[in-house]
Amino acid sequence: ADGLDFTQLKASKSTSSGYTTTKSISFNLNADSSVYDLGLFLPCSISNYIWNDLDADGRQDGNESGVESITVSLTDAGGLAVTDMSGATVSAIDLTNTDNGLYSFVNLKPGGYKVVISNLPTGYIITSQDASSDTIDSDVDSSTGITDTVNLSSGENDDSVDAGIHAA
Repeated sequence: ADGLDFTQLKASKSTSSGYTTTKSISFNLNADSSVYDLGLFLPCSISNYIWNDLDADGRQDGNESGVESITVSLTDAGGLAVTDMSGATVSAIDLTNTDNGLYSFVNLKPGGYKVVISNLPTGYIITSQDASSDTIDSDVDSSTGITDTVNLSSGENDDSVDAGIHAA
């Protein structure tokens, strides 16, 4: 079961005194058993590129490089903070000149997420959203800086969530 994680187990019951007791259960993953129903899933990730859209057409061209000094954040579908598979809060990424515009959020649980870009350089705006195929266009709404919800299935690595910015 390498790389798999258990979903939260809610194995508790109320007693006659009103207290709740929780029972620990050990599993032998090599044994055949139809007694337990387990929810197993693999970690997910979202990643890609924030680039300078020199011609402001909403598409990545070969001469358009990654940008620095931008913050990339991740929220759940409702706009709330995200925790990863280990329970740690997923922190925003501040792109630097060594990142070449690349970002990556890893070790995520399956579910719906939104990528948020902020702290654009002075005089820059977000380019047009969905101007071309998903592999070369900007996926961020130009008025909000937020993507549509990206739904990740168990083990999925979505490396197509990118954003272009350009001089206003």
